[in-house]
Amino acid sequence: MNPQSVEAYDNRGTAKMNLLDLSGAISDYTIAIELSPNRGQYYRDRGNVKLNSGDFVGATNDFSAAIKLDPENAEFYRLRGFVLLKLNDAVSALKDFDKCIELDPQNLDAYRIRAMTKLALNDASGAVRDYDKIILKNERDSDAFTARGFSKITINDFRGAIEDLNKAIELNPGDTRNYRSRGIARHFLNEEADAKSDFDIATELDKQGERLNIK
Repeated sequence: MNPQSVEAYDNRGTAKMNLLDLSGAISDYTIAIELSPNRGQYYRDRGNVKLNSGDFVGATNDFSAAIKLDPENAEFYRLRGFVLLKLNDAVSALKDFDKCIELDPQNLDAYRIRAMTKLALNDASGAVRDYDKIILKNERDSDAFTARGFSKITINDFRGAIEDLNKAIELNPGDTRNYRSRGIARHFLNEEADAKSDFDIATELDKQGERLNIK
C-alpha cells in the first residue's frame, strides 16, 4: 500500500470497520486525516467508528470538525445530532436536525429523528407535523403512522390517533405496538370493550412471537 495514499487508508479503514476492527479503523482514518486534513469525509468516517465504539464525545468532536470544513453538508449535521442524543443533549440535537432539514428538505430520516427528539422535548404537536411530512412523501410508511398515532395520544387527539393506528395495522398487522396504542386511545375514550380487544390481540401476538423464537 502506498504510504502516502489517503484513499488507501480511508478504504482500509472502511474494511476494518466492516470487520469490527474498530481500533484499527480509527488508526487508518486518523492517518487519512493527517494526510488530508481539509476533507470532512475522513472526520465523518472516524466519527462513525467512534460512535459505534461508544466514544460519543470523540464522535461529536469529529462530526463538528467535518461541519467546520463543509458546513453545507446535511449528513454531517444529522450524524452530530444523533450522537448528541446519545449524550442526552436533545436541545442541541434538535438544532442540528433543523439545519440538516434546511439543507436537505427531502431527508425523511432527518424528519423522523427530529420528530422523536421533539417528543423527548415534550413537543408532541411538532412531532406530529414532522410525521405529516413523512406520510405525505410515503403513504405506506407504517412506522410513521404508528409514531404519529402515539404522538396524537400524547396531545389527547384520541380519534386522530385511532385513525392513524388503524392505517398502521392495515399496513403492518403483526406490529403489537399498534394494538397497544390503539387500546390506550380507546381506553381514554371509555371504549373499554374495544380497548380490551386490542390489548388481547397484542398479548396473543407476543405469545406467537415467543413460540416462534422457541422453535
